[in-house]
Amino acid sequence: MDFKQKAHMGQCYNAAKSDSVPLDRDAPDTRPEVCKLRHRNYPKDLRTASIVIVFHNEVASVLLRSVHSVLNQSPQDLLHEVILVDDASVPDPGRFTEERWQRLQKPLLEYVLQLPKVRLVRLGERRGLMLARMEGAWRARAEIVVFLDSHIEATPGWLEPLLARIHEDRRHVVVPNILGIHFDNLGYEGSSGLGVLSFTWTLGQRPMPTNTGSEIQKSSIMAGGLFAADKAFFMHLGGYDPEMRFYGGEEMEIGFRTWQCGGDIEYVPCSRVYHIFRTSRYWQGTDSAGVAYKVPGVEIVRNKLRAAAVWMDEYEVLVQYASAPLPTGVTLGDLESRKSLRQHLQCKSFKWYLENVAKEVFVPSIEGLLAGSLRNIKLDACIDTLGGHRQLQAALHRLISDAPQKPTFKPC
Repeated sequence: MDFKQKAHMGQCYNAAKSDSVPLDRDAPDTRPEVCKLRHRNYPKDLRTASIVIVFHNEVASVLLRSVHSVLNQSPQDLLHEVILVDDASVPDPGRFTEERWQRLQKPLLEYVLQLPKVRLVRLGERRGLMLARMEGAWRARAEIVVFLDSHIEATPGWLEPLLARIHEDRRHVVVPNILGIHFDNLGYEGSSGLGVLSFTWTLGQRPMPTNTGSEIQKSSIMAGGLFAADKAFFMHLGGYDPEMRFYGGEEMEIGFRTWQCGGDIEYVPCSRVYHIFRTSRYWQGTDSAGVAYKVPGVEIVRNKLRAAAVWMDEYEVLVQYASAPLPTGVTLGDLESRKSLRQHLQCKSFKWYLENVAKEVFVPSIEGLLAGSLRNIKLDACIDTLGGHRQLQAALHRLISDAPQKPTFKPC
């Protein structure tokens, strides 16, 4: 294993570089002047926030830089606490060495005890991102709860715009402008594209035109990792789905549920947070190539199908057709508790959501819907719209036109 591979091992970012970077550094303040002017006029009676950061096998220097940035860039009268939740970090040969794991044990605890307003919670067994975040939310003592990933850096004035928007209406669930930190040199980069988001029928994220200035925009779903909400309202809506495992699909579930049950999702660009976006360029694990966390793909599919089953009504069939089937014996778990929650909250239909919120989503007719696939035998290629909205006839015409002779088809 060469130096680059070792530095990126198990993380898909340069851990060695992180260890050489100071824990305190100033992220660029890229806010436009209008954001800075607005900052002076935020209400003086904003409510305080509890910051919840979940980690599992995170590099200690990256985790602590996240904490330092929150402490350094948050007004002390608005920051009630930072709750670190260790989702049962464990040594993992070939991915997370014993040495790195040890740094998250006694040294981390001793370090955190010296920091103001920081609490460390250890989970005895791995709960997955959603339930681990709920462990933090349940312990949060402030009226606003803010969820952040464990590989971020806050910027000047990041917290106030989020709190101010919730102050205007507690039903706003708000997300910041998520900027990038380079996975190798850890330099600061521009927009990540995770601002205003829509979705595909595989329940994947679909970036939408996003304002990088100061204008607040509504968003059909959220990126899932970084957002703020009124704690009581978030709990009223059901928090995270406790039956979802590890991570994946929660951004859809929270997005659908928030909109359908009386709230909204808003992108607040005056709030800016940097985030390390991982890539497998230098490290590819033997069991989960390019993935920092070992999460079976079937669990992510299950989470998405679960969200569809609870919130998407008759449109659930589109997700089922677009997704890989679950293996025999894998179920969606108990759906009745979430369906009862939906009924109790008198949530709107998914049809309402499509017509009033996610207007940008192309909705195929579900009447007489047929599912299947086609392969061009001559070209040995499958027809795939690649998430596009063009009619199937256009895709067929293109494939046939490119064939050297009239193609024949069989299922893929």
